[in-house]
Amino acid sequence: MSNTSTLIITGDKMQGFCINSDILTITELLNLSKSQFQKKAEIYQCIFVTQGINQKQVATISERLEKLTIKPRLRLLDEMLNKEAKAFTHKLHHENVLISKPKKIAEDKFQSQLLIDNGCDIISDHVTRQHLQGMLIIESARQSMISIIENYYTEQTERFKRSFILKNIDSNFLKLIFPLDVNILSKLSFHAQSNNYVNATISSDFFQYDQLCATITINFIVMNTEKISKKEVTLLSDTLAKATRSSTDEKIL
Repeated sequence: MSNTSTLIITGDKMQGFCINSDILTITELLNLSKSQFQKKAEIYQCIFVTQGINQKQVATISERLEKLTIKPRLRLLDEMLNKEAKAFTHKLHHENVLISKPKKIAEDKFQSQLLIDNGCDIISDHVTRQHLQGMLIIESARQSMISIIENYYTEQTERFKRSFILKNIDSNFLKLIFPLDVNILSKLSFHAQSNNYVNATISSDFFQYDQLCATITINFIVMNTEKISKKEVTLLSDTLAKATRSSTDEKIL
């Protein structure tokens, strides 16, 4: 039997996507016996590993392929092995990072790729049929914003010492986005910039196979974390005082 097609592998949370032919979840693939795995290799020319798969699972697939007599080509998302570090997106857990490390392609333009981990918190309790939910796209745009500033506009000694404050998010969804290749092209515009303060807007376009699917535009400011913390304490004190007065003034029914 000649192998001519592609088998797509996706994360377990993308089960709605797997109702289509030639698509398996990672668990379905790894649960195949050696003979079943070999039979798949004889049918498919390529195994395409897409969204929801982590690097450890990629290594496991690669190891199993090496043991086959007929080996289909293993294809990964272009930037799958170049995922951004959690610190550069201000995340505590690596599985919640949604992007590859952004590459600077022009003075004010950057490119990255959507990389979803099956353990990501956003898809832990909500997966929308076959397409990716909009909050994943918005959050990946927010992470791109943070990563670009930390990587390209922050001195190494000052990294991770500033806080990002969102002022406005404008989202425009044009087409459904599916758990395959998704490229992110971001353009950054500064309104004010100094060592202690940044006011900027970043517009991130999401492309799937050359089609523009969404644009997320975020206006934000960046300030020293210590300064923000002092302001936060003042605002919290005022808010707690109002909450206390409100509770005291309530009538007991």
